[in-house]
Amino acid sequence: MDIGERFIEAALENRDADAAALVEMWPIELWYSLPPYQLGTLLARLSPDAHQLSPTVSLLSRALTPDDATFRMPRRRGPVPANHHRRASIFEAARRRFSGDPVGAYELLANLRENVAGASRSGVGPTDPALAFVLMQTAESALLAGRLREALGLFEELAAAPRTADMEFFARRAHLRGALIHQLHGNTCVAR
Repeated sequence: MDIGERFIEAALENRDADAAALVEMWPIELWYSLPPYQLGTLLARLSPDAHQLSPTVSLLSRALTPDDATFRMPRRRGPVPANHHRRASIFEAARRRFSGDPVGAYELLANLRENVAGASRSGVGPTDPALAFVLMQTAESALLAGRLREALGLFEELAAAPRTADMEFFARRAHLRGALIHQLHGNTCVAR
């Protein structure tokens, strides 16, 4: 059973603590495992306690409900994880994209990328799934914002970077999107 199926099962069976733990441990995998409307619907079923157990539940819920002006982050029990600011920025960028502001999303992610472990320009490379996710979201936001040159550069960087076996899909996705940009706006020979 994959992470998406495990989350669906936990949410539908009202095992909110289990669902919150899955979101906290596997946010990137869940993001790509389920369609946004399904993920948002399942997150909405979770109790306020689930939001207190996992700040990522709240961040992801907020990202998937961009027009809900009444949304407030619940108070968390215990310390906030060290990567909370990074996750909050990533999900805020997603919220901006869902609400029709890809330029704002791109700008937020581009600034975040420069601050996250020097991103891949320092030679670190997006071997960390979180860094690869930031790079992919930055590239996709640039594409949606019409910044094709920046998007293509980011997709090419991600496609060429070293990565772990479980993050191969980032390279495939980057190659595909780079080829689409070349096919529509660049060199069709490169696209092939």
